This record gives sequence, C-alpha cells and structure tokens, in this order.
Amino acid sequence: MNFSEFQDLMNVSRKDICREVFDQNRQTIRVKKEKTVIKNLDKIFVATLKISNKKGFHNMSMRDLSLETGLSLGALYAYFASKDELLEMVQQQGRTITGKILEQKIEKETDPYAKLRKRNGSIRQTSIVCENVSLSLRNHAFLVLFFLYGSQKSYQNRAGKSIE
Repeated sequence: MNFSEFQDLMNVSRKDICREVFDQNRQTIRVKKEKTVIKNLDKIFVATLKISNKKGFHNMSMRDLSLETGLSLGALYAYFASKDELLEMVQQQGRTITGKILEQKIEKETDPYAKLRKRNGSIRQTSIVCENVSLSLRNHAFLVLFFLYGSQKSYQNRAGKSIE
C-alpha cells in the first residue's frame, strides 16, 4: 500500500491527526485552545520529521525543535514534558491508525467465518505490527512521522539525498 492508497483508505488529514493526538493527550497538554494546539502540533510534527531526518530523533534537542518550530522551549513543554513523551504521542497515533486499518479490512468481509478468521489473525498481526513499530521507533522515530506526514512531496535523508 502506498501513501495515496493509505490516504484514500483512512481519509485523514494532518489536521485530523493532530486533533486526535490532542484528544488522546488532553490531560497532559496544558494548552486548552484546540485551534492553537492543532496548529502547533502540526508545526511540532513537521519539525520533528525534518530534524530527525537530518540528525536522528535521539540527537534532536528540544532547542533544535524550538528553533525549527518558532515556539519557545516553555511553549514546547506545554505540549509534552520530554522527547520521550513526544515519541509516545507519535507511537500511540501510529497504533491507533494501524488498528483502524485492520478494523476496516475486517468490516469489508461478508462471510462471518472469514471475518472471525481475519479478526483473530488481525489481533496477532496488530500485536506483531505494534511491537515492530515500537522497536523501530526506539531507534527511528522519524519512520512514523514519514507515515503520518507522507503527504509532503519529498524529504532529504541524512546523506542529503531527496526521498520521494
């Protein structure tokens, strides 16, 4: 499945993704104006992708993120307490999207037995996918950000080559 097919299947925009992240993290995000949060989360995710692509997620500093987004360090800390918390937000959204995709595939099935077989297989696949995503993100957080923000036309990899 390419990003275009994914977008057709999910019918989701970056704004929708940011709104979902806000909804899932309302208790920890200290900014309460939804419009502001969505706008700034989008900036944060785009900047995280850009910096992670150049330096790697673990080498990115909060100061780097602040400079790239134009948000103060204090403003960034109003959204998450640490890079680990930012990473958990991204991972949770990746798990949510994976679950939705699998659920939609199951719902398309008309035969109840086939649906049950797919559901049982999907539970195992979801577990495997989530574990793989989790392992990948421990080292390469930008992979999920590529997935979430794939609508951008191209990226520069660490070697400076454009990725389409």
